[in-house]
Amino acid sequence: MKRFHTLIFALLIIVCTGVLAAIWRFWLEEWIDPWFGHMHNASKFFEDIEFIIVSIVFVILAIIPAGLFAARTIRLQEQLEKKLLLSDAIIQHANEGILVTDTENRIIFVNPAFTDISGYSFQDVVWKNPNIFSSQQHDDNFYQDMWKRIRAEGKWAGEIWNKRKDGSLYVQRLSIFTLLFDQDAARYHAAFFNDITEQKRNEEKVVWQATHDGLTKLYNRKHFIESLQLRILNARLHQKKLALLFIDLDGFKPVNDTYGHEVGDLLLIRVAEVLQKTVRHDDVVARQGGDEFVIMIGIREMADAELVANKLVKLLSTPQMIANHEIHFGASIGVALFPEDGLEPDELLHRADEGMYAAKRAGKNIWRRISQSPTKAA
Repeated sequence: MKRFHTLIFALLIIVCTGVLAAIWRFWLEEWIDPWFGHMHNASKFFEDIEFIIVSIVFVILAIIPAGLFAARTIRLQEQLEKKLLLSDAIIQHANEGILVTDTENRIIFVNPAFTDISGYSFQDVVWKNPNIFSSQQHDDNFYQDMWKRIRAEGKWAGEIWNKRKDGSLYVQRLSIFTLLFDQDAARYHAAFFNDITEQKRNEEKVVWQATHDGLTKLYNRKHFIESLQLRILNARLHQKKLALLFIDLDGFKPVNDTYGHEVGDLLLIRVAEVLQKTVRHDDVVARQGGDEFVIMIGIREMADAELVANKLVKLLSTPQMIANHEIHFGASIGVALFPEDGLEPDELLHRADEGMYAAKRAGKNIWRRISQSPTKAA
């Protein structure tokens, strides 16, 4: 680079000297001759001295603009080199993965963070299409919409599932930009991405904790109420029926007192498993709190609710082996129907709760709908 700068400086001196010589030859000499012409004729020696002095003046005068221009050129070149070095350092040390593709969407550049995140080296991906990272988690419409926006707006940003070199899947927060050259002809695409898999897991965990019971993994009361509101709205629109079952375990306190809270917790987990296996996949099971559970099921008639209630009474009266202990317990169940017993979630829960207490007063281990007489477990 120093040789290049020296060459530029020398060329500038030559050019400036030539320009000054031309000025002297065609203008200054004719202007000066009338004043000093008699000296030219008087002595050949004076002409030689004049030539030497003029040449020295030309060189000195040429060096000044050439030096200034060369210095500016060198300064701009050094600034450009510093910017390039700075840009390269930023790219090399960036935490974001960076990938660049050419006009045929072939990979021509990746940075170290790309390799750290994806596991692919530059040699693994050079000249290949980015579709080698496809996770098969998105359909064709997803990619078509993405490229449609890139062509229309020159950019796209969003979340996408991609595949690492070891085959594992991860979530990227991805931004793609079109780089334009040659009179706005699209030449390259640059992609910047972060691995947000752990962040997504934490977000999902927060959401899960807000909607689920930590012990039994069932929905909690808050989420159950929200689900019940939506189901009631849907039932009103389509003239369907719902049944709400309010379940309270009989004999749970003696289990806690006799075997300890750890065994009591294991019993609640076992009950949650029984409830989930008894109802359909689209029915909703939740832990109301303590040893109370609620179930919401879709029905066609009261007989459907009776069938489920009888089955649960029988299953929940069956002794369970927990921590090498045979645990005996039962369940009192209250049943409420939509729309017969209430039109709002709170009203249905209240009627089902009343039915549960009526079942306990009637002897426990039975179910009861408040408007009907108790029915013994089958």
